[in-house]
Amino acid sequence: MKAIDHPNIIRCFYAWQERINPQEPDEVILYLLLEYVPETLYKHYRIWAKKRIPFPELLCKLYLFQVSSTLPTLASSGAEV
Repeated sequence: MKAIDHPNIIRCFYAWQERINPQEPDEVILYLLLEYVPETLYKHYRIWAKKRIPFPELLCKLYLFQVSSTLPTLASSGAEV
């Protein structure tokens, strides 16, 4: 994931694993150090939902376009999509 460079994909700066319990080798925690993103899609959606206004179709199209534009990049990197 570190090698992927696309404006709509959050960058992963560093990743590491730690064992929770030495007696249980299958119990591992994965830590990810990711790029800071101030707004999430959920937070943006909640603004509209609290006002009881339907989420604008134009914003839906924009987010769908951004997500779909990342798929070729992910597929060419070997990531499972």
